[in-house]
Amino acid sequence: MILLARFFKFIFRFPFFRKYYFGLYTKVFRPRGWFRGKVTTCNYRNELKIRLELDDWIQQQVFFFGVFDARGIRFLEGVLRPGDVFLDIGANIGCYSLAAAAKVGLEGKVIAFEPVAHVFKNLQFNFELNRLNQAKAEKLAIYDREGSVTMHVAGRENLGMSSMLRHDAENGHTEEVITSTLDGYLAENGIEGVDLIKLDIEGAELAALKGMCNTLTNLRPVLIIEIIDTMTPDGEAILELLRELNYKAFTLNEEGIKENFRAYSSREAYYNYLFLPAEKL
Repeated sequence: MILLARFFKFIFRFPFFRKYYFGLYTKVFRPRGWFRGKVTTCNYRNELKIRLELDDWIQQQVFFFGVFDARGIRFLEGVLRPGDVFLDIGANIGCYSLAAAAKVGLEGKVIAFEPVAHVFKNLQFNFELNRLNQAKAEKLAIYDREGSVTMHVAGRENLGMSSMLRHDAENGHTEEVITSTLDGYLAENGIEGVDLIKLDIEGAELAALKGMCNTLTNLRPVLIIEIIDTMTPDGEAILELLRELNYKAFTLNEEGIKENFRAYSSREAYYNYLFLPAEKL
C-alpha cells in the first residue's frame, strides 16, 4: 500500500486530480482502509523530515500535498526570524513546530504543547528525527488553571481531534492529562519573550486564552487561532476577549497573507484567524 500511496502522491501533483482528493478519501481511502497502519517518513518543508501515519486525515494530506493548513504555515514561514520564540499549543505531530524551528534557527526557541500520549510520542520522534535542539515538546494541556482534565481521545483516522469536549471523532478512550496556564509555564521556565503563538485545541481555546492574559498583555505575541463553529462554541467570546486586550482580527489567504477580517464560512472545513496587537499594525 505504500507504493499505492506514492502513486496517488504523484498524480495529486496535478491540479486536475487534486480536486478529487476529498471524494477519494471519503469513498475509497477511508472506508476500504487502504492506508490503515501504514507509516512512512518523507521530506517536509524542504530540509526537514517527518514521520507520517497515512490513515490519519492530517498526516495523509501532508504526505500527498506536502502541507496541511497551508495558510497558517505560509504565514509563519513569512514572519518568523532567527532568534524568535514560537509556541505551538495543540502541536499534534509538529507540522507547525517543525516549520517554525527551521525559521527561528538554533538561536531561537520552539515549545510544542501536546497532551495526548500517542501523539506526543510522534511529536517527540519528529523533533529527534530532525535533531532540533531549539525545539522542546511538553506533554501538557494549556488551560485556565493548573491541575488535570479528562481528554477524550480521537480515533486513529483523525488524531488531531482529541478534545476536552465530547465529539464524534473520539475512539471511546480517555486520558487524564496535566494542565497548566501559559502564564504560569512561562514564569516557571523564565521565558521573557514570545513572538508567535499558534492555538488549536479543539474547543478549549477560550480557557487557554484566559490563562495567558498576562502574556498577551505584557509580551504582545502575534496569535493564530483556529475557530470553527462546530468545535469552538466560544468563538464570539474569544473575539471579544482579544478585542479587550487590544488585538485586531484578520484572516489569511491561501498564500498566508493577512486580509481584512471576515466571518467563518460553513463552506470551509476549518478556519484560522490571525490576531495582531494593535501597536504592531
